[in-house]
Amino acid sequence: MDIDDTTLESETVASLEDAHVRWLVKYTSHPVATATWLDPKRKPITASPKYLISNKINETSLTILNITFEDAGNYSLILNNGRSDARRPFRLIIEGFFLKIYCSIF
Repeated sequence: MDIDDTTLESETVASLEDAHVRWLVKYTSHPVATATWLDPKRKPITASPKYLISNKINETSLTILNITFEDAGNYSLILNNGRSDARRPFRLIIEGFFLKIYCSIF
């Protein structure tokens, strides 16, 4: 099983002005592989109002809608065809992320 890495970025930088982020992965597999996307907590992502997943023969995509700072992190794609696995990491960085520090003056 092979993942076409020629057009993939392993790190995606987005800002809150971006409405969404989409990763499209093309691969070759025989027999046909199943795709599983994992969130930064390593839990499988399922289609929801937040996540759109498209699976076609030799192609899968994950779209994260209405991105927020909480969406930043390391995502993974696992392809399994019953004979072997292929894994691909993705990192989402949200621009403008900052830490507010509050202090009291006595």
